[in-house]
Amino acid sequence: MNFREQLEADLANVFLNPDEFGEQITYMPRGSAALSCLAIVTSTSDLVQQSHVRAQLTTVDVVLQQSDVPAPGEGDQLEYLGRKFAFVTIVSQQASAWRLRFHSASARETGRR
Repeated sequence: MNFREQLEADLANVFLNPDEFGEQITYMPRGSAALSCLAIVTSTSDLVQQSHVRAQLTTVDVVLQQSDVPAPGEGDQLEYLGRKFAFVTIVSQQASAWRLRFHSASARETGRR
């Protein structure tokens, strides 16, 4: 087994293993059926204030196998922990894995104008 093959095997058998780092997500490609797959998920949240509206912007990065999602792109969505996120960009592509970025925002008026 060469190094690349070992990395691909480790991704599937170790990193995406639910007993290790893998978490179940639902990937919804635009115009296609939703897919249930395993991914490594990291997220950050930022509070954004503009004029009289305050928004919570959540960014989710997922690492998943290219075989699960062969062609990610604009219009795709992700469901994770009961929330939906919109596709933003492909962060990287290495070996047989994608690192994809998604955003979700919730806004509310603060009453100030």
